[in-house]
Amino acid sequence: DWGGPIGLRFAVANPDIVTRLVILNTGLFTGRGTMSEEWMKFRAWVKRTPDLPVDLLMSRSEAHPWGPEVLGAYAAPFPTVDHKAGIRRFPMMVPLDADDPGAAEMLATRDNLSAWTNPAYVLFSTGDPIFSIRTGERLAELIPGAGPLDTIDDAAHFLQEDQGEEVGRRIATWLQSLE
Repeated sequence: DWGGPIGLRFAVANPDIVTRLVILNTGLFTGRGTMSEEWMKFRAWVKRTPDLPVDLLMSRSEAHPWGPEVLGAYAAPFPTVDHKAGIRRFPMMVPLDADDPGAAEMLATRDNLSAWTNPAYVLFSTGDPIFSIRTGERLAELIPGAGPLDTIDDAAHFLQEDQGEEVGRRIATWLQSLE
């Protein structure tokens, strides 16, 4: 998700602060690959929908119904069209071409991740309609010491919502393995 492009860029610039990485269902958008058909449909929908229904958007990202309280919590920070400007802009900022703004920064992030020396763990869900398992494998292969990609079934894009307890257990097990 957005934590990848934002968080990973911060992490590689601040390895003294970010001493471990846990990466879930995300990607580095360098403009050098082909985005999935699902991503392109999502991007087009966001572009033509000024008043994004955040609860509907999130419900399309779940493997199991989260319930109105969870969907409402995701929608709460965005009560008006004006509040949704940022979430509408993010998909348009993803580089589709190597010359697009942000592509060079993501390429530098990828290069820096290939030299990462702190511990890293990569966990992807097998049911994500946006990011493929191959995307996760490439991230795990890129980062020295990350080990093979770990996968979790019965979860969609937001695996921490669909399989939160299992995600937490796996992260805790990984952290314990570092001791």
